[in-house]
Order: sequence, then structure tokens, then C-alpha cells
Amino acid sequence: MNKTQAEAMVRAVLEPGFRAHEEARRKRLDEAQAEARRRRVAGFALVGFGIGAALGYFTDEPMPLGAGLIGSVAGSVLGWLVVWRPSGN
Repeated sequence: MNKTQAEAMVRAVLEPGFRAHEEARRKRLDEAQAEARRRRVAGFALVGFGIGAALGYFTDEPMPLGAGLIGSVAGSVLGWLVVWRPSGN
């Protein structure tokens, strides 16, 4: 057996392991990116809740918490629009 045949044999044995590792790495990267998008949307929702609650409080809304929840929904929608915008790639 010469060196070329030995290298081919080693690649044939090890390549499935490399593929599995690469696929697992890609899956972890995709999950991390999805988590980052969800956290960004949650930040928008939190800011929206604060703005809605403040507006409800200062406009003498009977239930500022309700205005905060509406602001939270609006912030969440805005967050998803920002996250899903075309990136231009």
C-alpha cells in the first residue's frame, strides 16, 4: 500500500465524522442566530411595554397596564419587522 492509497483510506474512514461535526456546528449556529433574533424582538416588546404604560399613565388611562400590553404587542410586531427585513445579501 502506497501513501496515496493510505491517505484515501484514512479520508474514507474519517470523512463521515467530519461531516457530522460540520452539520452539528451549522445546526448550533442556526439555533444561536434564531435565539439572537428572539432576544432582539423581546427587547423591542419590553421597550414598547414601557412606552405604552407611560402613555397610559400620563394620559390618565383607567388601566395603564392595558396600554402597556398594547405597546408590548406593537413593539413585538415592530421587532419582528426589523428582524425579518431583507439584509441585502
